[in-house]
Amino acid sequence: MMKRRVFVRTFLLGTGGVMVRNYNVSAAGADHDPILVKMIYNNTGNHPDFKKEWGLAMWIEDNKHAILFDTGGNPETFRKNILVAGIDLSILSSVVISHNHWDHIRGIPVVLDGITQKTNIYVPASNAPEIKSSNPFVNVVPVTDARPIDGSVWSTGEMQGTIDAANIFEQSILIVRGNLVYVFTGCAHPGIVPIVDKAKTLFPDKAIALAAGGFHLINKSAEQIQEVSDKLNEMQVQKIAPSHCTGDKAIEFFRSEWKDRFIDFNIGDDYKI
Repeated sequence: MMKRRVFVRTFLLGTGGVMVRNYNVSAAGADHDPILVKMIYNNTGNHPDFKKEWGLAMWIEDNKHAILFDTGGNPETFRKNILVAGIDLSILSSVVISHNHWDHIRGIPVVLDGITQKTNIYVPASNAPEIKSSNPFVNVVPVTDARPIDGSVWSTGEMQGTIDAANIFEQSILIVRGNLVYVFTGCAHPGIVPIVDKAKTLFPDKAIALAAGGFHLINKSAEQIQEVSDKLNEMQVQKIAPSHCTGDKAIEFFRSEWKDRFIDFNIGDDYKI
């Protein structure tokens, strides 16, 4: 069977900027409202109020936009953590689903129940979760190429990875502020290094300030983890915050190796941009 290949449609503007389809990447990040990223579902870390469980979900909010990235693996735990966080789902403008695995999508019905204004749900086009809703405000958007989501938030576009010899398509989130790009992943099945490389390709004039989320190194050897660390350093990633499916061994390695460039961003934690 011929392997599917995905090409990012880009070309250079006369100013040296980059276009992705019809989106001017060089103009991204002009909005300077402070952004809060809150980890509302994860299996790493400890918080007295939040229940931790296998999976991942992040709430991203500024003065104009509210975006949910993934929905965790247990609807009731997801619902509880939303209440604890004081999150109002009715202000959502966008939901981004990284990939079609249970630990990232099972909270979707909770989200659908809470939507009261027009909300786009962005899913990887090649392997999308089935989203059934009679809610007239819900609009499911298949994603292939990199594209803006809301404000300073972008999708990498779907990227192909593998798990148990099967293909999986996944998108990650990029937050662009000034000369910096912040990378947030669900599970990084395509590889955290290729995802960061995609961010650098899309925004070649900007530095990678942070790579955070699941790095999917849980079953990797010490040598493979070291190789990933070395490559992220070579790519001049400033800080990392691995969690979820990264694995305890890899997380502790990164903590030791990256020292003050390692950030704990786990269940209940906030990251401000």
